[in-house]
Amino acid sequence: MSSLIARLVLGAIFAYALATPVHAEPRDSRVVLADTDPELRRAIEATLAPWHLVVVVEPVPPLDTNAARDRADAQSARFVVWRRDGDLVVFDRERGDVERRQAKTGALDPVSAAAAALTVKTLMRLPPPTVANPDPASESTGRPGAGTAPSTERPNHRQDRRQHHRPDERAVDVGVDPAVDPAVDPAIDPTIDPAIDPAIDPAVDPTIDPAVDPTIDHAPGRSVLRVHAGLATRIARGLETAIAPRVGGGVMVQPSSRLVLRLGLVGEIGPATDIQHAGFKGTWSDWSVLGLVSWTFANDRIERSQWQFEPHVGVGITRSQVDGIDAMEARFERDTLVLVRGGVWVRYRVGAVSVGATLGVDVVANTLTYTRSNNGQEFFEVPPFALAIGVMFAADLSR
Repeated sequence: MSSLIARLVLGAIFAYALATPVHAEPRDSRVVLADTDPELRRAIEATLAPWHLVVVVEPVPPLDTNAARDRADAQSARFVVWRRDGDLVVFDRERGDVERRQAKTGALDPVSAAAAALTVKTLMRLPPPTVANPDPASESTGRPGAGTAPSTERPNHRQDRRQHHRPDERAVDVGVDPAVDPAVDPAIDPTIDPAIDPAIDPAVDPTIDPAVDPTIDHAPGRSVLRVHAGLATRIARGLETAIAPRVGGGVMVQPSSRLVLRLGLVGEIGPATDIQHAGFKGTWSDWSVLGLVSWTFANDRIERSQWQFEPHVGVGITRSQVDGIDAMEARFERDTLVLVRGGVWVRYRVGAVSVGATLGVDVVANTLTYTRSNNGQEFFEVPPFALAIGVMFAADLSR
């Protein structure tokens, strides 16, 4: 008997699962709001309600257009909205462009948030909203609301405000929010209850820790892999000043598109330098490998030009090699030294490709001096200091 009951229960669950539709939200129905201001969030939700858009809140604004594109891809969203340097920025993934307008900074009041939300709607260039099918009863009588009793229940705006703090990944109520209706005087806006103390507004629950706020999406962004190559001129200072070309390249990994930090490995090599000093005749050459950490600064006001400034520091090894004739005998030496580097890349980005200039300073921590084998006279010193200026080309592979 118990076995029969269990089978019936499992069959009912299976039938319910088959009957329940699974809804997948298309890209066009999602908006990423990279701003945690509660008033701005509520105003945008209300303004975009007729378009049935889902607003997803993220705590950190994107660094640039490429980071915004990664956000849109990660959240399957068409739009990304954020504020930066006094501007309201809207990125459209479908068109691949950015629009911006001047906006207030810091916390917004309801009126400022409503104005910002209307600006967002304008920058999105949305088509007219879809109108729901009219009531059949209304069509049969030729007048709205026919066949139904008029509602005498007054809207409870205070209760609506208390229930407004809920997860952001949801379909927005298609009702028109009077807070953004220009016909409503803000001074008598029924959605603003003067009895509610703004300091203890129930729509903003102070007991919720922002670090675990369920309305904020903390999902990590995608990692980005960048490869680059460059050509530079190095001016090295030792016993003598040597100027020589250098060729280098490397791989940098951005752990998350929300971070401006990159980690990577770079290497470089150059031609041999002639040595003719103190009776020694030969050549010196070196190559180096370093681990680097870089930090990207973007000029967000020049969004379309995509200028980026990327300081970097690193430490690694340089392999020194001396070949020549010393006291009528062949001399061949190899030494490994510690190399410290600091510099900056200035890059101009066009999509996933960038080109720019490089400036770097190398310091050898344990420099080495070579001496003659017969009399101890110095004939070459590994340059303890070098300055390199060049150009670089880079490509982001993880698009």
